Amino acid sequence: MLDRALPALLDGTAVLREQDLAAGSYFGGRKPADGRIDWTKAARAVHDLVRAVAPPYPGAFTSLGTATVRVLRTWWSEPPALPDAAPGTVAVKDGK
Repeated sequence: MLDRALPALLDGTAVLREQDLAAGSYFGGRKPADGRIDWTKAARAVHDLVRAVAPPYPGAFTSLGTATVRVLRTWWSEPPALPDAAPGTVAVKDGK
């Protein structure tokens, strides 16, 4: 699609068309609950979520007892640092 649209955009001949929102191409926006970490996901998925909702967004979060904890940065390894660990296992290795 971009290979067809880009030349017209660059040379000023692109035709403006209204988007039909009834066609299902509207996204309602991010909700705070979208930042909740699902610890059953793979480490890479958790890492990607944390990066996606990092500041300036509110950040990823999880519950620790009755407290809500914001997670602003993660690190993951390939291959896994603990290959036999269950999803959701939080590990610290070499200070990381």
